[in-house]
Amino acid sequence: MADSILHYELKLKDCAAELWLNGIPVRRMDSREQNFASAPALTFLVSGRNVLEMVVFPGIPPSRAREAPSPRQVPASASAWGRVARLDVGGITGDEQAPALAELRYRAADRPDELYPWTPRAEFEFQTGLQPWVWQRAELINLARDRTAIVETIRVVHQAFAVGDPAPILQRSGIYLEEEARALPFRPAADLADRMRRDIAQNAGRTSWVAPLIEEEFDLRVCAGNRLVECISKRGKSLIDTLPQPDGSIYPFPMFLGRIGRDWMILR
Repeated sequence: MADSILHYELKLKDCAAELWLNGIPVRRMDSREQNFASAPALTFLVSGRNVLEMVVFPGIPPSRAREAPSPRQVPASASAWGRVARLDVGGITGDEQAPALAELRYRAADRPDELYPWTPRAEFEFQTGLQPWVWQRAELINLARDRTAIVETIRVVHQAFAVGDPAPILQRSGIYLEEEARALPFRPAADLADRMRRDIAQNAGRTSWVAPLIEEEFDLRVCAGNRLVECISKRGKSLIDTLPQPDGSIYPFPMFLGRIGRDWMILR
């Protein structure tokens, strides 16, 4: 078993930012809601040249997050830190002493005349030691042509999520689960599938607990060199989301779809 794991990490203060890996927006945060995130990175990395980007004060909707930089007043205290780092398994996330493959930093005080959104980037070489991911060879997406099929897939997954039926979701998630297991060998694909099945099935019989789909709010963001589409709203939230629970918590089901042959699959 490996004794370390690669994570992407994003830490914010008084700002909003997105972290991108190889053209994929892996995390979008606003420090008013959340100021730190850390998650496994290997399934977003490729063998050879990799690109880490951080979009500071991204635009809305997400599909235009990087467009039209312009002057903007921002808090002098605003800062952001994004990286891909090698962490000890079971270790502490956010450890600034952990070795980083790539790292980006931003301090508003250092850039008084900056235009936003501002997108620094870092390139780094890496070998995954694994076969290329399926998303790297997914069919190229033409949103004008493919939108109807994408929306229908989202509706099928949303309905299954809402009624607690794991079968349609697992049917479309096999590639994703197998690749997660390859990247994290201590989490077998069967175990990941069982966990997904239990998490979804436990909500069977519940009513009015999942946010409705409103197609006018869809902001289908094509990314990964036009091979994935992020299922996100114009407000930057997952299209498949729960309503606030009694404790105020919301449980999103974020997903990136890709087309393999004729089938639209959950690839991330």
